[in-house]
Amino acid sequence: FTMPTGDVVVTAEFEASTSDNDPNAIKVVSQNILNDAVSYDYDHGNRRVTNTTRAARMGELIGNRIHPDSIGFQEVFGNGRGWAKLLHDNFPDYDYVGFGRDFEGSNDTIREDYAHDVSSGEATPIFYLRDKYDLVESGTWWISKTPGINPGGINNPADLDATWNAQYKMTCTWAVLKNKETGKMYAHINSHLDPGVELARTEGMKVVVRKVNDLAYAYGSDLPMVMTADWNCDQTSDAYEVMVSNDQVKVTDGAYCLPEDQLVNWGTSYHD
Repeated sequence: FTMPTGDVVVTAEFEASTSDNDPNAIKVVSQNILNDAVSYDYDHGNRRVTNTTRAARMGELIGNRIHPDSIGFQEVFGNGRGWAKLLHDNFPDYDYVGFGRDFEGSNDTIREDYAHDVSSGEATPIFYLRDKYDLVESGTWWISKTPGINPGGINNPADLDATWNAQYKMTCTWAVLKNKETGKMYAHINSHLDPGVELARTEGMKVVVRKVNDLAYAYGSDLPMVMTADWNCDQTSDAYEVMVSNDQVKVTDGAYCLPEDQLVNWGTSYHD
């Protein structure tokens, strides 16, 4: 989380509390859904579960029970199929923004279907409560030396130098949301860093932090912001140090909002 302020409650706990009825509370969830490469996964009882069932479970737990203001998903494919459609069908209270890593164009030329169908490859979309928030702005960057330009290739970057020899093309999506009742705004940034190349993760984190700084410059340093992601790294990594040592905007690891006895080590990447 970044910049928690006195009039905004930021919590890492999901249990029902008095903050659920606080108009200044912001509740955010991150979820890597495991991409369309497989049609099923295994639950914690080692039982095979189809993606259709998994999406329904996510909709019930995250969408209905937790009911966050916004959700950052990773590994979502679009084109009206797969996980983009499953999430759309199971999160009826939400609109979403973001486009896939294979999109050929810039943020200025996104068609309506790209903005709302997470089309053209794997994406990092942000879902937000449509009845509670107006969308002020949104966009997607590629994790590269030229964030506004697709580094080429299908799934894998053609311009390896631009992506620090990353295994995959990765993206960063952002949304600035305005509470319709209170008029207060916050920014949500959602990303996914390369799973295989440490330098690509470290430099990629600099791209994400640059967007944090850009939004603070555009909207003021008192704008609350939250980052969600599959970073593919832990607190001992160079990428993590880039995040928490940012000079322009103080970034705080939201995991430490929880008491120590409630912290869970999920590892560096997880899907359930």
